[in-house]
Amino acid sequence: MREYTKSECDKILSEVIHESVISITPPPLEDSWVRFEKKLQNQVIAENHIKALYAKGIPTSDIKNQLRSIYGMTFSTCMIDQIIKKFSTMDQWQSRKLDRVYPIVYLDAIQFKVRKDSKVINKIAYIGLGINTSGRKEILGIWVCENVNTEFCIDICNDLKNRGVYDILIACINGFFVVPEAIRSVFPRTEIHSCNIGQILYLIKYSTYQEQKELLKDLRKVYQVLSYEEAERAFVKFKENWGNKYPIVIQCWEKNWLELMSYFKYPYGIRQMMYTTNIIESYHNLLYQLTNIKFCYSTDEAIKKLIYLASVEADKQWTIPFSEWSCFVSQFNAFFGDRVQLESVI
Repeated sequence: MREYTKSECDKILSEVIHESVISITPPPLEDSWVRFEKKLQNQVIAENHIKALYAKGIPTSDIKNQLRSIYGMTFSTCMIDQIIKKFSTMDQWQSRKLDRVYPIVYLDAIQFKVRKDSKVINKIAYIGLGINTSGRKEILGIWVCENVNTEFCIDICNDLKNRGVYDILIACINGFFVVPEAIRSVFPRTEIHSCNIGQILYLIKYSTYQEQKELLKDLRKVYQVLSYEEAERAFVKFKENWGNKYPIVIQCWEKNWLELMSYFKYPYGIRQMMYTTNIIESYHNLLYQLTNIKFCYSTDEAIKKLIYLASVEADKQWTIPFSEWSCFVSQFNAFFGDRVQLESVI
């Protein structure tokens, strides 16, 4: 075997190294930057997709599978939770400053199931929706508790007051979840109106299917009349026809009669805003669709975060005031005087 000198060995080694360097030479810097930009862009799109899917109530496992099929990217459950947390500013939103006066505030609640100590229990999420002085809708806050009680309703009203709300002209409430006395203890001048829809659902719950159509027909004669006196006469007749068969329903209406019929003192425009609950019901239908996707939630924060993201998306669509707000301005001023200075939208 031939022996190589040191100079020959150095020459051979340098040639081998040169060939190896050529074979592993990276692509031009521009190509690498384009690929990096594309990857970063896909990451941002995927994160926005995660937020949008979570806001629609899609479970984390389904989000993970969809991202893998669309973007070819694998996200762990922990990573998805971190991305959602990064987008969420719920604490700042919940504690933000509110307007001084709200002409109308709707207070209602939805029920959902949450897992606690290896058990599944029912909890209640209270939601406040306000009509501000410009005639635009606004979600005021989300509050979660286990049972309906006066103390928690007072805490909700105190939270609104601490965040800058000085006065509420009219509070439209669901009498099964919100205690009127709690509102009056914090906002004593507020007019309370109890939602008719809640009472109607209560009637449907405790009546037979065969008689529901006739019951609702007679009940419409009570709350669709033009004056308080006509409503009283219609309710007397309704009580004579159905009182013996459904005493629980009659007692419920009698107990909340003043709050249920309070809208008769106002002109038709304001009355329609109080009576027609499409404002809050349409929003609740969205929440019901989201919360019903899962049987139960792991924590209170999970449901609050879901409602918060849905509320943020709803707020983006509530940019236009009521079409007849300019007419409502004079009506509110006539009834409440200097308690509010409303903005007329032309």
